[in-house]
Amino acid sequence: MAAHAVAALARSDGQSVGSVTLLDAYPPEQWHHLAEPTETDALVGILRLAGLDAPGENDADTPLSRPVVADLLRRSGSALASLPPRVLDGCVASVIEATRLVRTPLPRGLPGGLTVVVATAPRPETHLDPDGWAGHVEGEVRIVPLAATHGQLVRRPVASTVAGIIAEGMGIAAG
Repeated sequence: MAAHAVAALARSDGQSVGSVTLLDAYPPEQWHHLAEPTETDALVGILRLAGLDAPGENDADTPLSRPVVADLLRRSGSALASLPPRVLDGCVASVIEATRLVRTPLPRGLPGGLTVVVATAPRPETHLDPDGWAGHVEGEVRIVPLAATHGQLVRRPVASTVAGIIAEGMGIAAG
């Protein structure tokens, strides 16, 4: 969503902006119905970013805590596991703030089009629709589905495919 906002501002000011590619991002109105995020929501978000499922996500008897998340990250071999507790606290705060920001209206429509890379692996959010970007651009919304989770989009081998999509949008031959 930040990429959309920056590109919209730049293009509106007459600046040259190449392709705009969003990674599994959805417009703010698709998030408005959700409650304000909690720390547990942030911890679940961190696990999902690491490509992990949250244990007991729907089980009130199994509360998710920072030590539990740190242990799950360590056991999975995630690079996030090596974060000092203070940095993990910062990540939790960042995820909470990011979930608030996704509910903020976009500053203006995007002159031109954009590409949305969509992670098509099953997910708990059934309300997300990449076609929702059509109301936020003046051009075409190109949707590229990838059989991956949200977190896998930035990890190999899926990240290589994403890089190819971005390169294609920039007119760079894959090599």
